[in-house]
Amino acid sequence: MRLRPSALRGFAGLVALGAVACQEHEPEVERRGPPLPDSGSPASCPSDGAGGEGGVPSVPVRFCQAEIVLRTVCQRCHQDPPLHGAPFPLVTFEDTHKPYEGEKLRWERMKEVVASDFMPLRGSGLDPPVDYLTCEQKSTLMGWLEQCAPPEGGTDCDGTSETLVACDERWRRDGG
Repeated sequence: MRLRPSALRGFAGLVALGAVACQEHEPEVERRGPPLPDSGSPASCPSDGAGGEGGVPSVPVRFCQAEIVLRTVCQRCHQDPPLHGAPFPLVTFEDTHKPYEGEKLRWERMKEVVASDFMPLRGSGLDPPVDYLTCEQKSTLMGWLEQCAPPEGGTDCDGTSETLVACDERWRRDGG
């Protein structure tokens, strides 16, 4: 069966219209809490891992240093299974490298929401109340995330041998 050119143009128009309609449709996702900040573009990492330029810390932050913040702050909700509406666990190094949305990984989303102070989520009614990260906590976690969350220093953390990094003035909040 051979279609006439006008029929082909009509079919092509329907396909194009369907593609536009699907692009503009966003699936409904149940989300508890305030809206998340926009994600922007994927993270880029220094190719040599040395850091020190463009806001990347000059001293490498090891995963087990970042794990102190994950364990003492984030895992209040980001347990396995997650509590209080948290969307996923952040218990292991592997948890931080699982997909978040599309090609983005969880650590990339963590970098966005921690940098913007969206996380840790305050006003959730928890007792004791959730507070902002200290400058040392945020400097440690952001230092690791800005390095693209490497397994630097290993991922088997004992919780006792690591310390937080010193406060990076970029992450100091008014009052400390």
